[in-house]
Amino acid sequence: SIQAAINAAAEGASIFVQPGTYREQVQVNKRLTLEAKGSVIVDAGRRGSAITLVTSGITLTGFEVRNAGSADKEAGLLILGDGNTVSHIRATANNSGIVVLRGRSNTIADSEISGNRHYGVVIIGASANTVTRNTIANNGRAGVWIQAEHLAQTIQEATENRILANRAHDNHTFGISLHTGANRNEVNDNEVTSNGSSNADAGILINCGPTGNTVQRNKLSANQKHGILVIVGSFANRFLDNDVVGSSTGIGVYAANANEFVSNRVSGSGNFGVHLNNMEPLSGGGAMLPGFPGGTQPVSAQNILHHNNLTTNRVNAFDRSGKTWEPPGAAAMSPQILQSMRQALSPNRWDNGAEGNHYDDFDEAREGFVDRNNDGLGENPHPIPGGVAVDHFPLVR
Repeated sequence: SIQAAINAAAEGASIFVQPGTYREQVQVNKRLTLEAKGSVIVDAGRRGSAITLVTSGITLTGFEVRNAGSADKEAGLLILGDGNTVSHIRATANNSGIVVLRGRSNTIADSEISGNRHYGVVIIGASANTVTRNTIANNGRAGVWIQAEHLAQTIQEATENRILANRAHDNHTFGISLHTGANRNEVNDNEVTSNGSSNADAGILINCGPTGNTVQRNKLSANQKHGILVIVGSFANRFLDNDVVGSSTGIGVYAANANEFVSNRVSGSGNFGVHLNNMEPLSGGGAMLPGFPGGTQPVSAQNILHHNNLTTNRVNAFDRSGKTWEPPGAAAMSPQILQSMRQALSPNRWDNGAEGNHYDDFDEAREGFVDRNNDGLGENPHPIPGGVAVDHFPLVR
């Protein structure tokens, strides 16, 4: 068995595994190099994880891992240690393909993580890991899922992970998804296509409070509902230079504040190019946030958008911010607190104070666009449909 070879090996040794199907749950508890020579399948038989990297400094390459157990955090490949390098893995027919639990500085590269019942790659309470050049497809929920680990007394965040140059496609709900405690991560240069099947799905999702993340230079196409979706208290994230094509809504921002959207190209959306609102669009008007009864949900505010190119969308931009909103329990609040809450829900900014965005339905004189000095800046502001937000410096291109 592979486990017998590991048990017999000295620290730092290399183990070459011959072709075959190995029906075991492998525990790598030494700094070793394990390399598959040909087609090597580790089949967990629905018990535990197929391979677990218990310690640090392990190199694992070339294995297929499958049929892990269905208990929480069991996976085709479970990484618990730090500084491990994993490549050319095929993870399939597990609940989750690869799980990184609390580990740091691990690399998962050049692998295929597909056909798992729930998730492709899961990062829980783990930091500074790199997931790069993988194909992550046809998983039952999300391709990549990042979140904090909720411990008895504390929360261990998932920070500074890098999701780079992967191809995430045809996952059932989300291509790449960041949740509570997933802070200061990078999601860059990925190809995210044809993910999602229902109203709240997205190519890339930022959900329930993540902050400080950068989403940059991704190519998102034909994701069912949203290309990029930012919801429920997620704040201070940056979305830069992404191409978002052919979703129902290109970029949706619902009940999320102080995010920045710069130099994104959004086109071919069947509904909205960019849509800033409360949570109602995710349920056709019926979504309710805890503590916010009907009609009092907060609308996304304090977001800033500039140098975005919005073309061939049914509605290029829609923003409900700036309308009167009375918080629940307003009558019992002090005037200072009430005023502070109202100010926090001031309109989103659709320019940076000098330049705004380009809209292909507001770039010609017949549409109201005026540029008498030919400097590329519109001299008439562009009101954004839905609320009171205005782009004061719309661009001709």
